[in-house]
Amino acid sequence: GGCLYGAWWRLSLRRRALTIPVLELLAACVNFIIFADQLSEARHIVMEIDALASPTVLHKDRAKAAGLRAVLAEFRRLPQLSAFTNGNRLFCEHCWGEGNPLGDAASRGKLEVMHAIGAALGMQMRQVPVSGDAFAFIDRVLARLDAQPLTVAEREFDSTLGYPGEGPPPS
Repeated sequence: GGCLYGAWWRLSLRRRALTIPVLELLAACVNFIIFADQLSEARHIVMEIDALASPTVLHKDRAKAAGLRAVLAEFRRLPQLSAFTNGNRLFCEHCWGEGNPLGDAASRGKLEVMHAIGAALGMQMRQVPVSGDAFAFIDRVLARLDAQPLTVAEREFDSTLGYPGEGPPPS
C-alpha cells in the first residue's frame, strides 16, 4: 500500500517470489504510477521509502536479488518516468518507519489507525483504486519472476476497496 496527501491504496499480494524487500520496492513504484499524474507539475518529488534496500536500489540503479532486479527493470521502462528524471525532479530517500505511518497503515490494512492519523493532520483520508497501469506493471514484474499474473481475486481485493463486503470504513 501507499499514500499521498490523504489518498491511499492497498493491495494484498502473497507470492513466494515477492519477498518483503521486493514488495517494498514494488509498492514504492506502484505508488509512483498511481500518483504520477497528480505530481506532473511538481518541482521536486521525493519518494520516501522505509525499506532500506529500495532507495539503495533506485540510487545505484542496480540490484543483486532477482526480485529487486525485476522491479527495477520494469520501473525503468515506465513511459511516465522520463518526464520526472529528465528534469531531475525525482528523488528517493530512506525514511524510518516512524516517518511513514500513513503508508504503513495503508499497506497493513490498519484503516482505523490511518484515519485517526489523517484526522490529526487535518486530512480527509480516501482510498483510491489501483490503476490499470499499476496492475500491468505488477504483472510484468511477476512475469520476469516466472510467477503467475495477478488473479481475479487479487484484483477484486482492490476494486472492492478491500475484501468483498469490507469496503471503506464509515465516515
